[in-house]
Amino acid sequence: MSQIESETSNNELRLFVRWENRLIRNIGSLVGAFFVLVFGRAAAGHIELITTVEGGSWFGFVVCFAVVILAGYVTLSLWMNRTIVKVNDLIASVSLNPLPLPWFSKRVLRQDIEQVYVQEVRNGSDASSGWVMSYEVWMLSRDGSRTRFLDVGRATGQRWGDQTKVDANFIERSIEERLNIVDVPVEQELVERFHGGGATGGSGSE
Repeated sequence: MSQIESETSNNELRLFVRWENRLIRNIGSLVGAFFVLVFGRAAAGHIELITTVEGGSWFGFVVCFAVVILAGYVTLSLWMNRTIVKVNDLIASVSLNPLPLPWFSKRVLRQDIEQVYVQEVRNGSDASSGWVMSYEVWMLSRDGSRTRFLDVGRATGQRWGDQTKVDANFIERSIEERLNIVDVPVEQELVERFHGGGATGGSGSE
């Protein structure tokens, strides 16, 4: 079942990608709650020592408090966030909403986009079915550089499988249709790339 919904508003295409990996979400929530509890108690302990003039550390309090905020933020993002792809006449972007994570965002100017394509990634082997594949949406710029726009498996929480391929192709076609890009074969399109290694043929950037 696809995790993607689409809409067009004010001449802008929006794709909403739901993250549905319940196992990772539940484990992440437990880990986040553990950090909030442990470092929250440590921060409270520092405050108590500081206020009673018994040697508490403001630096220790700040560190513990920062860990609490970060752990809480990431935990909430596991439950609340969706990946949103926005495409208009000026830019194509991908971000998390409503709790953004800056290392996840991407922005590509429309004038730089020559082609959009799907790249197949080898993540390892499976005894029953051979190679385990996942799929990414990449953009080829007019200067020949390549940018990984979206790891579809990460965005949906389904790291591999046929549905990930279907979703990746849907995102590719939707962006091309919105930007009036004629789909032509790209050297790296749906070819194998070992996870953690370089792309086959040509260079890419992330």
